Amino acid sequence: MGETSAQRYNRRMNEIFDSALHLKGNRDVASEKKKLIREAKKKGIYENFGQTEVRKLRDKYGSIKEVEEFDNWAMNFAQRKLNKVV
Repeated sequence: MGETSAQRYNRRMNEIFDSALHLKGNRDVASEKKKLIREAKKKGIYENFGQTEVRKLRDKYGSIKEVEEFDNWAMNFAQRKLNKVV
């Protein structure tokens, strides 16, 4: 038995919503990353660097791939990487 038109519509709307969520998540992650780089240049890198921002993004988007990648980036960001950032 195939999909009904209502099921196809619902599936497509879910795909569109997921795509928009990831797009907005990417934009917000990029914005938070820029803020953290500016902050690190002024104040340096500290313990739990970026974790406040990660929690904020997780509250907003859940554990989407973009947020998890940002979490890894923040945890592994080091002073030597800061010197390479333009």
